[in-house]
Amino acid sequence: QVTADSVAYWTRIMQVGPSLAVRDEALAYLKDVAKNVAPRSLPAETQRVLIAELDRVHRALKAGTDVGAPDEIPEAFDEYYETLVLVVGTFGTKESALALLSAVAVSSGISRQVAQLGDTAVALLIQQLHSATEADEHMGVFQSLGLAWFWADSTGRPLSDRSRAQITAALTSGTLSGAHGDMLGADIALEAMRDPALLPLAQRLHDFAERRLCGGQ
Repeated sequence: QVTADSVAYWTRIMQVGPSLAVRDEALAYLKDVAKNVAPRSLPAETQRVLIAELDRVHRALKAGTDVGAPDEIPEAFDEYYETLVLVVGTFGTKESALALLSAVAVSSGISRQVAQLGDTAVALLIQQLHSATEADEHMGVFQSLGLAWFWADSTGRPLSDRSRAQITAALTSGTLSGAHGDMLGADIALEAMRDPALLPLAQRLHDFAERRLCGGQ
């Protein structure tokens, strides 16, 4: 049975748990609460703790330090991380979207949430594009940039000329980079944007990819 005391207890365990296994148990309980009640009905403190945990995990990953205890297996972390991202992704707040910036490769749903931050998202995503090392990270960032453009056009929310210029420059650079992840990411972004004005750039991507294919690269 879900009670305020039980949620508070597992929130505290999530915050101070000495190992990934302990925090995973707390996360599983809170995930069930979010699923069976309503994500936004989780107390503000619980949401804050889960967002802080996601930030902590991202900092550890960036620094190359252990997320959990040194002897815990990587497979345990993979499942924990994905669950944490998905739970935080149900909050639908600006704070949760900011925490999800480094997780845009996990799912399109996460990319959509981040994209709704508009100019704030674009500035941070461009930074992330320069620091990301994995192809799937690049594709997730490109998709989010494309969705930010589409979201602004389809809802009438403002997206500054600076942000649009940064997105266009990133897509052009990705298109001509020759890196598979960047080229595919740029293609995904252009498809998400659905902007006829960008057809020349899309054609440029197609022509460049075709030349590389014909050249056996």
